[in-house]
Amino acid sequence: MLRSVKAGSTVVVRQSSSHPTDLQKFRGRYQWWKKPVYVAPVTHPLHQGPDFSLVGGRKPDITNYPALARKQEQMELGKRIVTLLKQVNEAERLYEEHTSQQQHIENEVRRWTPSEKGNLEFK
Repeated sequence: MLRSVKAGSTVVVRQSSSHPTDLQKFRGRYQWWKKPVYVAPVTHPLHQGPDFSLVGGRKPDITNYPALARKQEQMELGKRIVTLLKQVNEAERLYEEHTSQQQHIENEVRRWTPSEKGNLEFK
């Protein structure tokens, strides 16, 4: 805020341009009053980090904290996917065992039940 005092003790207060107003924040954007439909995942150049690859060696994967956090999140997500896939495979195996047991029991019951002999005709 800049204050300028005139001779008649009148105080005029005006806002400096270093603090953006609401309209300055959206200047140049088409239909600034609406929320954006899609915002692209743009990485800041300082978050990407410099290239520390060695001349004859391997390139380091992580050079900054946002990349480290993303890598850790991806590792945890991968571990969770593996554990959930193991659970799904176990459930499928148990279901197959259950259906095979049911089929075996039905076959045994059919095998041991006496057949009806009185309704067959001989020609």
